[in-house]
Amino acid sequence: MKISICLFTCLFYAFSLFAQSSKPDTVVVKKKERFKVGLEGIAAVSFGNDVVAINVGGPGLKLKLSPKWGIGVGAFPSLYISHGKVEPKLGLAPRVDYGNFILIVPGYYVSKTEKWVWTVDAGYKFH
Repeated sequence: MKISICLFTCLFYAFSLFAQSSKPDTVVVKKKERFKVGLEGIAAVSFGNDVVAINVGGPGLKLKLSPKWGIGVGAFPSLYISHGKVEPKLGLAPRVDYGNFILIVPGYYVSKTEKWVWTVDAGYKFH
């Protein structure tokens, strides 16, 4: 009798182990990205009063409002052309993004006159 109880108990545990090893149904849960890090390049041309500037994207902060819309602020290294004279300047600007297109309003500080010169800029983003 003890042998049959022992055999029954061993078989019960053995079948229980195999029952536990079956693969359960898996549920795939997608996590929403909170932050996305990547590289982005911008090429743009801006126009103002007697000023033309060729801009490239620089460091900045951007808030993505939807998959296509975004806003931000950034620094834009530029070739600043004023009165036929070309010089490198750093422009500071708010920006509005729609898809791959960007609208920025960079301001350039002119140390000779101690004033800011503002321009309007439209450009394209490269990913």
